[in-house]
Amino acid sequence: MSYFRNHLKMCFFSLSPLFSFMIVGVLFQFRFGSQSLKKELFNVSSGNDLLIESDHENSSKIDSLTFFVSGLANEALLIKFFQGDFIDIPFDRDSQFFSSLYSAYLNSYARKCGGYLPTNKVEMTREECVTEQVTRNGYGVELSRYCVEWVTVGTGLYAKPDMYNGKLALEKIQSADVFRNVFGLISQDKGLEGMMDLVVDVQNIISDMNELLVLNECNSPGLIRFEENLNLFALNKQPVKLNVTNEAQQATISSGTIAVFKDQNYGHLIDDLISDHSKGWVMNRYQSGSVSNVAVMSRDESGRPAQVKANYVFSGFSGKSKGAVTLTFTNGLPDCMYFFDFPNTCRTPNRRIVAAYDNYAYDQ
Repeated sequence: MSYFRNHLKMCFFSLSPLFSFMIVGVLFQFRFGSQSLKKELFNVSSGNDLLIESDHENSSKIDSLTFFVSGLANEALLIKFFQGDFIDIPFDRDSQFFSSLYSAYLNSYARKCGGYLPTNKVEMTREECVTEQVTRNGYGVELSRYCVEWVTVGTGLYAKPDMYNGKLALEKIQSADVFRNVFGLISQDKGLEGMMDLVVDVQNIISDMNELLVLNECNSPGLIRFEENLNLFALNKQPVKLNVTNEAQQATISSGTIAVFKDQNYGHLIDDLISDHSKGWVMNRYQSGSVSNVAVMSRDESGRPAQVKANYVFSGFSGKSKGAVTLTFTNGLPDCMYFFDFPNTCRTPNRRIVAAYDNYAYDQ
């Protein structure tokens, strides 16, 4: 399987340069055309509501948390990260797009803001193929080429340790999902068009991250807040959310507001979580409502579940089969799903479902 996975990884990522070349003219026009747009100031100041000011020169303010994003292709998305509005972000940390966004920010920051990195900065690495296997026919014509040996090499770019830990967490998820991601792109309705859309989205986010570090100072409080929430999202943690008094607070998802803990319907919760996650499955189809044998395996000191296991039914090439999933909780809230076929890979639960659980929507 690792042999096939490495072959798929090389084939998939080798497509990007081709697509990048095809769209470079469009991207060039977009990026440089957008510079003529008026840059606005996203400003959160003590005692005031959330403001958008049109005076770009006010970016030198020290006492207010400012964040420049206007004119960027992903302006609305970046504002959500800045605000800590994780619930309304339209993807999970498992997505290829978020992994690209995170890496693009790290690379851009390393190039422009290297002087602001701490003394314990960490060199980022990448995988490089050192040995390829080439298959030829009887006439010597090359039929296929794939990598059989990879090594980890330094990139010469550095990152803050906590930010790099987030990158490693995302790489672990993407490595486990390479098979599903490739076949998901191939089998989706849009086919090749969908793959090209992904390439364009990635190119746009790379451009956005470069421009973001032109619009914002490397050590500006607004950029640091954006970076902090980016890292929390990557590590599947709750955001630091802004309120109108410019004070940081944890997001409104905060379990434990009820004095006496009461168990909810974990079967219904897990059914909803699997139904949502299975939308990205390629080969198998989840049988809705099939969750059974639900068991709380452990609890925390407050009596809340720490680990819940359950079985479910899915259909695939061999017909109906039974699967198993373990749902883990942190501070009383679902944080990871571990499926039987990838028992060491954390799948991120849908944040809206988690918020509903926190509001006792699954009360028995």
